[in-house]
Amino acid sequence: MVLRALLLAVAVTVLPGFMAQARPSRLNEADHLFWSGKGMQALALYQNLLSECTATETLSGASQEVQAAASTGILRSCLRFGKHDLAEKTLALISQAQPPQAEPLTWAGNYAEYRGRLQEARDYWNKALQADPMALEARYRLAEATSVLSSSSERVIPYRWFLEKYKQNSAFSPTDLEWIGRACVRLEK
Repeated sequence: MVLRALLLAVAVTVLPGFMAQARPSRLNEADHLFWSGKGMQALALYQNLLSECTATETLSGASQEVQAAASTGILRSCLRFGKHDLAEKTLALISQAQPPQAEPLTWAGNYAEYRGRLQEARDYWNKALQADPMALEARYRLAEATSVLSSSSERVIPYRWFLEKYKQNSAFSPTDLEWIGRACVRLEK
C-alpha cells in the first residue's frame, strides 16, 4: 500500500515534467510527418499536443510555444484536408491565447482568407503584427490584401518596407528571405 502511494506521488510530480520535456520532440515528429506526406498522422499528434497544453489553466513559456506551434500545425493540416470544424475551433483558441503569438495568428489569417473572409484575415494579420512586428509572412499577406485596393502607384509602398529591412539587417531565416524575395518581385513589376 505504501509502495503504491509512493509510486503515485512520484508519477504525479515527475510525469508532468517529463511530458512537458517530451512535447518539443513530439512537435518535431508531427512536423516531420506533415512535411513527409503523412498529414493525417501529424494532425492527430498536433491535436494531442494542443490538448495537453490546454489542459492546464496556466501555461509555461515552453507550453505556450508548443501550443502556438500545434495550433499552426492544425491550421496547416485543416487547409490541406478540409477539416473546417476543427479549424474553426482552433481559430477560437488562437483568438483567446494570451499572450498572442504571431505564427498562429498569421495562419489564422491564411485560413480566413482561404474561406473568403477577407476582413477577418486582415484582422488576424494585424494582430500578428501587433504580437511581432517582424512577422514577415503576416506583413506580406497584409500587403497583398491591401495592395489590391490601392491605386497602381501606391501598390508598391507596402513592399518597400521589406527591402529597407533587408538592407538594415542581413540575418534573416530562409523563411523570412522568402517573404522578402516575394516583396522584391512585387517591387520589380
